[in-house]
Amino acid sequence: MNAISECWFCPSCGAEFTSIPPGHRLCDDCLGQLESLGCEPTPGAPYGDLAPCPDRDGQMVEVVPIVQPPSLACAGGASRVTAGNVGQARRLVLIFGGPGPEHEVGLASALSVREHLTCRGWTLLEAGVTKDGRWLVGTGALQMLLGAADPMRLPAGLDKAAAELAMGVDSTAVRGFGGPPPSEIFAGHRMAFLACHGKWGQDGSAHRLLDSYGLSSVGCDGTATALCFNKPDTKEVLSDAGLPVARGVTVTAQEFAANPGAAKDRVRRELGGGAWFVKPARSGSSIGVARVDYPHQFDQAVGGALRWDSVALVEEYIPHREFVVGVLGNDRLVLSPPGECIPVGHLYTYEEKYRLGNPRFTCPAELDQPTVKHLNKLSVRVYKALGCAVMARMDFFLDARDGRLLINEVNSTPGLTQTSVFPKVMAAAGYPYPDLLEELCRLADSNGPEATRPKPLPIPRHRDRGRLGDG
Repeated sequence: MNAISECWFCPSCGAEFTSIPPGHRLCDDCLGQLESLGCEPTPGAPYGDLAPCPDRDGQMVEVVPIVQPPSLACAGGASRVTAGNVGQARRLVLIFGGPGPEHEVGLASALSVREHLTCRGWTLLEAGVTKDGRWLVGTGALQMLLGAADPMRLPAGLDKAAAELAMGVDSTAVRGFGGPPPSEIFAGHRMAFLACHGKWGQDGSAHRLLDSYGLSSVGCDGTATALCFNKPDTKEVLSDAGLPVARGVTVTAQEFAANPGAAKDRVRRELGGGAWFVKPARSGSSIGVARVDYPHQFDQAVGGALRWDSVALVEEYIPHREFVVGVLGNDRLVLSPPGECIPVGHLYTYEEKYRLGNPRFTCPAELDQPTVKHLNKLSVRVYKALGCAVMARMDFFLDARDGRLLINEVNSTPGLTQTSVFPKVMAAAGYPYPDLLEELCRLADSNGPEATRPKPLPIPRHRDRGRLGDG
């Protein structure tokens, strides 16, 4: 891929290098460090090299190459991604749906993926998971699940088209299974695209199943995906790595059922008496999220979050602007321009994201260059700390009181519907939707040169009564 320019960031402290000092070579100690990291030592070259880190008194650190967003223009309108990037067999298992409340979002993502990849010559095996855990495999499975979907939870426009799409499906081409199908169903495939958002799709369960089938996923591996999906664990790993997060407190269903008043008092002691955000510890698409402005709203907000998970996360309210950065890559990363999520109301809701289509989302966001550079540095450090690969979406708060940037959430399986923000920010980075999908597949290809699966930092086990972060 042709890039305008390149720079490098230290994954430990975020120090930036616009170039490696001329004549830089690796000493024996550095070569040993590279070998211990499993890197191919290339003396004098920036990729996978080591360089003195100015923020660490000259200490030698690993350098991560960052490819800046390429030009929006592509000569002759041709795709930058070719069949050779992803091997000769352009075959993919497309898995969608799932048992959680984000079932319809997964169907919408799958429909967009299928439409654009088939136009690029890919052969897709459809594998749908119903809300009760049954599997439908074969051409037409997606239309069948769309026909059975809740139209009020489908993205705008798709609600009316779903029933029409389901008409005329040849049911004899679709095989049904009471649970996960036998492995021979996926014979001849080695890669799967998971369009399953929320629990099962993002808690590691689906990835373990793919592993048993010998299928690699287009995206982060199961460990990183489950970590990103668990908001308290994510917050704890990032805080322990010295990254800025908002203060939070976890409340378990057992604690809340035993004494809601005591739970509220503990939250007040930890976070103070101001407003709070409440959300399920493991959920997405703004499901179960509420804002507590007054003490009497606490029980309803926490009870609502606990409908979707056994743990609720209560965070300090921060007056803010919210920004999104898309990241692609394994060793070599591509960062999108930041986009800004501007809610219609006081919360960024499921209805606004999918029913209204993010009407006030804008990219690139109006930000000064120092803030953009800071967002880029934080995005790289977060991506590395959580063991992300192939893609992730970083969500940030810009504190309106003091200008601090805080990591809000990280989504390793971002929505890929036509209204989702991840495709929008990557389009602004020079990846039209079909090119984005093919680049994701190329990165996930197990035989590709960039196919690495880094491991996240360990989750610290020093959580004190559910207190998280230090702000």
